Formats: sequence, structure tokens, C-alpha cells
Amino acid sequence: MYWNVTSLTKMGSIVNQTLKGARQEVCTQVKFNDLDLISIHPDYKKYFENVFKKGKLSGYVLSSFFKDFSRGLKSGLSAQEAITSLNEQTTNPLLKETLRKLSISIIDGHSFKDAFAHTNVFPLIVLSALDAAERSGNLTEVTFILSEYFKFMNENKIRIIKSLIYPACVFIALTAASIVISIKLVPQLNSIIPAQAEENLSTRFIIGYAAFMQSYWWIALMGLIAAVFILIKMWEYKKDRLMKYVLKLPLLGSLIKENGFVFIFLNLYVYQKSGINIIASMTNIYSNHPNYVTHRLIDIKNKVNQGYSLGDALKSDEFFPSFIYMNVKKGETTGNLYQYFYEIYQYYDQRSRDSIESLITFINPALLTIAVSYLGLIISCFILPLYSSMSGTGPGFK
Repeated sequence: MYWNVTSLTKMGSIVNQTLKGARQEVCTQVKFNDLDLISIHPDYKKYFENVFKKGKLSGYVLSSFFKDFSRGLKSGLSAQEAITSLNEQTTNPLLKETLRKLSISIIDGHSFKDAFAHTNVFPLIVLSALDAAERSGNLTEVTFILSEYFKFMNENKIRIIKSLIYPACVFIALTAASIVISIKLVPQLNSIIPAQAEENLSTRFIIGYAAFMQSYWWIALMGLIAAVFILIKMWEYKKDRLMKYVLKLPLLGSLIKENGFVFIFLNLYVYQKSGINIIASMTNIYSNHPNYVTHRLIDIKNKVNQGYSLGDALKSDEFFPSFIYMNVKKGETTGNLYQYFYEIYQYYDQRSRDSIESLITFINPALLTIAVSYLGLIISCFILPLYSSMSGTGPGFK
């Protein structure tokens, strides 16, 4: 959801902005940025505009753009020349328009941060990294790092979607099959099974379910839609409380937590490699992606401001395992912190991949077990009584 937020700075200036997220997350984000909340109202116009509007470049496009941009700079082209060259080559309409705006802004003398911000298509990490890179003169390396960052984010998104496709297809197929069996097959079997078989509780339940689905299937459909809507709203307003229980679930909880660590430490690596200090890095990560895991950075940031080292601040929060704070302490000792951020990101990236495989390995047999159980119930309630009845009326029946 989008929110129109009015807040007050410590100097007494009023700030009006539009923020995205759950209401509680937005309020926390305002407080995190040292602002006093005055009012907050939902922005339904912005919400519906963004439902149908695609105004952002995909991870794949961003990765390709920054890789080519880095190669152009490395070959000796100026930023203006590299952007002009890429504009001539690209066939993506949004990227082409974006590069046109970038070229005009750079010619007008705007900084890289302002030029990229003016396009309204690049995330905060790009603006912050390019701002630091322009000041340090390290633009070629930073653009290459950004290309690798968006490449990973895109691949991670695709990997998760692919992992969910098969279980989702199996679930939909099994649900459709159970409904068809209940509506088409059960009534026919019910008309020919022995009368005494109908007294079985499970048989009566299946017959009742089939009759209900035949006459009131639309109620079941509306009920399902309503249940999904209610769950979404409950998640939106009670996310923090529910996440405490979700993270305790086997496999799923570990996957969510590990994926959160991957995101945090990959971002910290990019920010640190770009030359952005740790306080600003944590502020940007939470401000751009407020959720239950990144919310932990608020306490870490406050403790670092109080004089804690980053390793000690992470150690004081039991949410972060020893592997993280031990590596961070080594990074602080050696002065090579960004490299240890990268090692932590790689470690949890592999763990999240393993968790996804374990979760899929568990889900598929579970779905098949449910399907087999339902078919077994149909057989025990209808087929076996019918078979027994037919056997009893055959030759030799007395």
C-alpha cells in the first residue's frame, strides 16, 4: 500500500512524501529517519496507478545496462559517450527513454546521482553507489559491481519462482481433480452403492461435500477469495507478530531468514565497496526495503551510534547467528569488511538454495500423500462396498 506521509524534522521543517509498505512499516521508517510523524493517509490513486503501470526496469535489464556501461567506461569512453552508445543499441523502450533523459541531464551538468534520480526508474542503491563512486572516481568498478548485484537479484527471483511453479501446478491439478471427482464421479457411485454403505460417516461426508459443490460451488469460490483477502490483510497489519511464528517453522522459517541475510549482506557489500559508510548503508537498506528482517538493522544502527563495533552490535542481537558476527569482527580487525560481507552473502546464498531444495523435496511428497489419501477414501467408501455387493450377487451366492 502507498501512504501520504507528513512529518517534521528536528529543525522544524515539514516533509511531505509518499511511502510504500504496511502502515506499521511506514511509521517505523519515518521514525528510523529521525522524523516526527504528523499524519499518515492511504494513497489509493498511487496504489492503482502502480498496479497497472510498469515504470521500473527489470533486474535483467539493469544488470545488462550496468555491465555494458562499465565496459564502455573501461574502454576509455566518457560517461556521456557510453550512454549515447548504449542508447543507440538498446531495443527496450523504457531503457531507451531512460538513457535519453540521462544523456540530457549529464549534458546539463547534473551529478550522476541527480541524473539517475531524475529518471525515476533506478532503486536507491544505484543512486547512493553512483554518488559515492563519482566522488571517489571509482565509477568503472562500481558500475560493474552493480551489474553483478542486479544479476544476482534477478537470478534469485527466477530461482524462487521456478521452485514454486511445480508445487503450485501440482496443487492446482490435485484440487481440480478432487472437485471433478466429487461433482462428477461421487454422485454416480452414490446411486449404485449398497444402502448400508451410506451409513458410514466418511461416505456421508463425501456425499454431502459433492452435493454442496454441485449446488453452491460459487459460494466455495467466493469463500476462498474472501479467505485469501482476509489473510493478506491480517499479514499486512500483523506482519511483525506473525513473522515471529513463521520463522519458527521448520524449513520455511530457515529459508526466509537465510534469504533475508543474503539480501542484507549483499547490499552491505555493494554499499561498502562503493565507499558508503556503514550507518548510511544500513539506513538505505531498511528505508528501501522495510521488512521484518531488515527491521533488525534499526537496533544495530543505534548501537553502532552509541559506540559499539558492528560485530559487537550484531553479537548482542540473538537474531544474528555466530557465523555472522564472528566474520564481521574479523573484517573490522583486518580492515577488509566488505570482503567479509561478500563471504557472508555467499554462505547464506548457498544455504538458501539448499533450503529451497529441501522445502520442495518435502512439499511434493506431502501433496501426493494428500491426493493418494483422498483417492483411498473414495475407494474405501464407494468402490470396495460396491465390489463387495457385486461379489455377493455373483455365482455361488447364498
